[in-house]
This record gives sequence, structure tokens and C-alpha cells, in this order.
Amino acid sequence: MALVLCIQHWRHYLLGKAFTVYTDHKSLKHFLQQRITSPDQQCWLAKLLGYQFEVKYKPGLENKAADALSRCHGDVELQTLVSYPTWLGGKILLAEVAQDPYIKDLIAEVQSQPDAKPGFTVKQGMLFYQDRLVISPHSPSIPLLLEEFHSTPMGGHSGFLRTYRRMAENIYWVGMSKRVRDFVRACDICQRQKYAATTPSGLLQPLPVPNAIWEDLNIHERDCQTTWNPSFNHQ
Repeated sequence: MALVLCIQHWRHYLLGKAFTVYTDHKSLKHFLQQRITSPDQQCWLAKLLGYQFEVKYKPGLENKAADALSRCHGDVELQTLVSYPTWLGGKILLAEVAQDPYIKDLIAEVQSQPDAKPGFTVKQGMLFYQDRLVISPHSPSIPLLLEEFHSTPMGGHSGFLRTYRRMAENIYWVGMSKRVRDFVRACDICQRQKYAATTPSGLLQPLPVPNAIWEDLNIHERDCQTTWNPSFNHQ
């Protein structure tokens, strides 16, 4: 079947020309000479009519080009070919966590009373919560992390849930969910470029009949901005 599909895929190059097919399936070498006994073989043979080709057997160990995409290489070989993004501030973050008094107090509490903080562990002097590095909620690296996981090309300006999940795989701090949600909501690019996923608003409705003059003076419509001054509202 693979032989038939391959020849049909390249038929615009193969029709009217003699060519050679190399395969590690030895029985295919005699496919055109053997006795056809099944309807599937008859169908395959009918699709190969009109092509001039010869099938030659090539052992799998010698047919390396065909197996290049299907063989699983080791991590060492892949690392020489594939580049991975590296956050340059990782060492700075670890040094900051090691000197943070808030984290030091938590480490001392976890070491003295392990049952008081379920899910927290200390590894190599670092505090982890469910295998995620714990940082202070007042860490100066948090804005950089939010920028890295959301606003960079790797972050892709994803929504709250995807941004939070990517960060939560390796990092944890108290109030992390709210901080990520507020950052995503305040992203100017997301507000300007993304369409609203909610139900469209209805048509404008007329104002009710006022009870006195100058009750309704003006209605101010605004676009989606990151900040809004309440003093701009007029009535």
C-alpha cells in the first residue's frame, strides 16, 4: 500500500519514465511477478499499470534516508540541532529567592513544622510548593516574569488561563492568580487587537423621560483603554 501511495503522489514526475523503487520490504520485490490472490492486490496492481519501474530490495540498516524521520533520536543529539529559549533572568531570580527574608521565614517554618504547611518542601535550600519554586509576592522579578510569559513572542499575548498555566508549571507565589489576571486585563495590545468573545451588546436605547430639566446632560462613549478616569463621566 505504501508503494502505491508513494508512486501516485509523485506520478507527475514518474509517468512516462523508467525508475527504480528501493524498499526494505523484501516481498515487494516479487510483487509484479507473483500470483495475485486477493482483491486488494488486484486493486493495487491496477493502480500501478502504466508505470515503468523496477523494485529492488534494500535492507533497513542501509536504508537510513527513509528511516531518518521515523527514528527517535536521543536528547543529546537533539540538543545539538534544536535551540531552546532561555530566560536570562533565571540566575538572578534564584539569587533573589535565596536572600529574600519572606522566603527564609517560610523555609524555617516548613523545616520546624512540616505538617503545618502541606505541599511545601525544601530542596537544596529553595522552597517549593508542589514542585514549583516559591517566590515572594513582593518580588521585583514578578513584572519581568509576567512580561516574559505573556507579552513576548513566546507568550503570544495569550489569555489569562494559558498564561497562568504556563507560569504555574514552575513558579508559585501567594496571590499569583489575581496578579496574572490583572496583568492580562491591563494589556493594551490585547484590548486593542482581540475581539470580544462575549455576546454582542444590544442596540442603543432611548433615555427615559426625565423628571426635571438638565437631569441628563450628556452620554460619553469610550473605547477599550487600559485606564479610565471616572471624572470623564458626565450626567
